[in-house]
Amino acid sequence: MTKPSNPVVWRAVFLMAAVCGIGLAWKAGQGYTPDRQSIALGQDLFTHAWEVNDELAAEGDGLGPVYNAESCVACHFQGGVGGAGPNSKNVLTFLVAPIDRGQPVHEGVVHASAVSEECEETTALIRELFPPTPGGVTNDGMCRVRVPSVDPLTFQTINTPALFGVGELSKITDQAITWNRWKRNLSMMGQEMRGNWNMIPTGEVRTLDDGRIGKLGWKGQFADLEEFVAVACAVEMGLSNPLKQQLLPRNAASARVNITDSSAKLDLDQQQFDALVAFVESLPRPEQVLPDDPEACQIIHEGEDAFHEVGCAECHTPSIGGVDGIYSDFLIYRIEPEENEGNNGGGYGPPIPDDWPEDIPEPAEWQTPPLWGVADSAPYFHDGKSPTLHAAIERHDGAAKLSRERYRKLSPHKRSAILRFLESLRAPQVR
Repeated sequence: MTKPSNPVVWRAVFLMAAVCGIGLAWKAGQGYTPDRQSIALGQDLFTHAWEVNDELAAEGDGLGPVYNAESCVACHFQGGVGGAGPNSKNVLTFLVAPIDRGQPVHEGVVHASAVSEECEETTALIRELFPPTPGGVTNDGMCRVRVPSVDPLTFQTINTPALFGVGELSKITDQAITWNRWKRNLSMMGQEMRGNWNMIPTGEVRTLDDGRIGKLGWKGQFADLEEFVAVACAVEMGLSNPLKQQLLPRNAASARVNITDSSAKLDLDQQQFDALVAFVESLPRPEQVLPDDPEACQIIHEGEDAFHEVGCAECHTPSIGGVDGIYSDFLIYRIEPEENEGNNGGGYGPPIPDDWPEDIPEPAEWQTPPLWGVADSAPYFHDGKSPTLHAAIERHDGAAKLSRERYRKLSPHKRSAILRFLESLRAPQVR
């Protein structure tokens, strides 16, 4: 998805934007504020352990038929109800690259649990549905050409993100994200005119099918909170709701893609769904917590300055769309080295075809995660394979390689100060 563009073209575009005065101050919109009773009902639903034919299921069959957890809080609990989750709660997803031109990209989840043995899903089944294409030798005119075998399948492990402050995050406008990107590119133009070409590249926006910008999920696959909650309920717990029906088990050779159960009745009715969304939206935002010791505070402030100095703040933007302290630009980046792309071991998949759809991030591309509350959301990275903040920084490569190299060149005191700064970004005290 992140493709190099003609620098002359984009410079002209951004210069025109500047001349036209696209310097608006975008603010997050203000939405409906639900009452306490609705939020309380939503909290009950968030923490409820669902069962098959659950008594809380409106008209549906309750949990399943395939699912990853029995409740929302089973995965979202670190730092309080609504927080991140440990590696034990990771979700296994898969991505299938198009082998022939014009084919779609298939995405799906290999569910960890099912209500019955015949509904169980396995990686072996997914492998059977999407086998490698064997190579061989073919004739191309007068020449014999060896065609390599192609394995289109990539399994990816996804760690549970924290939901604190997601209500504010979801209200950030598309214009705010776009303008922030334009502003950064304009700044890069100025740097280039001064002869500085050693800069961190700008990511791409995730534009969804309907034209909106995605800003929720590791791949930016959701534009608003209702969609995020609806898909989480249907896919992770098998709870049909007004926006998304539960999935049929992928247990037949014909079930190559996610197929919703069109006959499923609602497990969450409109009132329950609205209440659940209201509770998630009401989760308080993370805050920076500073110690009482002035010397310790000074180290944290030095760390924040160093965070900007090495370029971390280029992508982990402190404020955007009127939301302060969020530390994300909501753009898509490749942050793994090209040589790490190998199927299923490192998890970054097969060679990417030239006609990969522009609206879907490639296997190695991810959206910049917000850093607010990061001190209470370990492990790190989309797959949870970085146990500490230092390990996460050291893992940055690709578009973030320059920032990582600058971090490595800092004095031990400044590196420690950056970590102290990040450790001050805490989850809210939720009980």
